Amino acid sequence: MPWFSRRALSASTASSPCPGPSGTPYMPYSTARNRFGAMLDYLGISGAHTHSLRHQFASEALDANPRELANISQVHGHDSIETTLRFYIHASANAEQRIGKMMNARWTAKPKPKPAA
Repeated sequence: MPWFSRRALSASTASSPCPGPSGTPYMPYSTARNRFGAMLDYLGISGAHTHSLRHQFASEALDANPRELANISQVHGHDSIETTLRFYIHASANAEQRIGKMMNARWTAKPKPKPAA
């Protein structure tokens, strides 16, 4: 971990690793952008931006639990869930195998017997 990240985390007395002004749980975007940029420079990574973290969070959260769509949309400040769907819903790496397995299980399952009348 770069020295500046370690120093920021050790100096923080807040419950959040990214506290903002006046005790808010979030730091200003410009501060996050500057720290993230410094970390990327330190690690020799190019082409990533702070917005990449936002996109990654939403994508992973939705992949883990699609039922949280409305909550994730609200956290991201979107006016509608359609915005979240448009920008953050992607097929996961193993989607074809997972969906195929689910469909095969459904199609090969024996029908449940009808209750006797």
